[in-house]
Amino acid sequence: MKTIPLRLKSSLFYNVRRLILLLAVCVALGAACLVGRHKHEQQLTRFIAELETASQRNIAQVATDIGGFRSDVLFLSRVPPIPGMIRAMQNNGFDASENEAVQTWQRRMQQIFAAFLQANHHYYQVCFIGVADGGRDLVKVERRDGAVVISADGDLAQKSGSDYLRDASSLKAGQTYLSPFGRNREQGASARPGMHTFRAATPVFDAAGRLFGVVAVSLDADQLLSPLLDGMPTDILGYVADEQGYYLLHPDVSRTYGFERGQAYRLQSDFPAIRLEAAGERTRLQTVVAEQGDLHVVARQFHFDSSRPERFLTVALALPESIVSACLLYTSRRG
Repeated sequence: MKTIPLRLKSSLFYNVRRLILLLAVCVALGAACLVGRHKHEQQLTRFIAELETASQRNIAQVATDIGGFRSDVLFLSRVPPIPGMIRAMQNNGFDASENEAVQTWQRRMQQIFAAFLQANHHYYQVCFIGVADGGRDLVKVERRDGAVVISADGDLAQKSGSDYLRDASSLKAGQTYLSPFGRNREQGASARPGMHTFRAATPVFDAAGRLFGVVAVSLDADQLLSPLLDGMPTDILGYVADEQGYYLLHPDVSRTYGFERGQAYRLQSDFPAIRLEAAGERTRLQTVVAEQGDLHVVARQFHFDSSRPERFLTVALALPESIVSACLLYTSRRG
């Protein structure tokens, strides 16, 4: 029987010991990686949950604001000067039932609209528009440079080409129309170049049930939508898009309302995994490669127009991976 030389035994023992040590190091590193990955997932899950809670709270607030918008335009369409003005205009400028001239009712309506704007700073214009004569303003009160101004007769314009006049005119009493989000296109002293507008409108009928006009209220769309991103940490990237994916709010303001300029800046182009057709679905993207590094994105859809279920907004919040990693590093150092 041959014996193994002592030198060979020593070498074999050394190699076995080195292999065992290497395996032990690999097991330790693997365990450390698993622990690190688990901690990373825990931290990421905690961040995502906090973002979702804040997003749901903000969506609920904006939904309440839009509900109030609908209620306000209905309230203004039912104030007493409106039927009085209708009766007077249908009777050669005189309301026989109340012994009042049309100018009296017009002044009272102007006063109500002005008081309404004074009390509601997020609105910038209220109009009562007659459908006759090309859809002309009968009463218009608006905010200009911080002051509430009653438009003189010479500033009352035709609105026949307005979507809100056309679409609201087809509604029944008590129904409201919500306009698309877009740039204010009105001309004249009230024009605000670059301002983004959102309108609510409702039809007004005479005593015989015939369509007479429309009451419309306008507000600054950016002021309405910005609370959707309120309360977020400064490093969180927030996006709001319409049902087609066009940005209404974006960290880079030059990418908002690109459709107004023929530019297709869209949410699904930047985040393809967000499915716009999945109503109300929460989407989490594990890893999105962006210029500023990997992002973790949560998106939730928000249906805001009960009369048109195909309309919704998508609110997307992007958490940079660098924040998660920095938080883990800070926690490990403290530990």
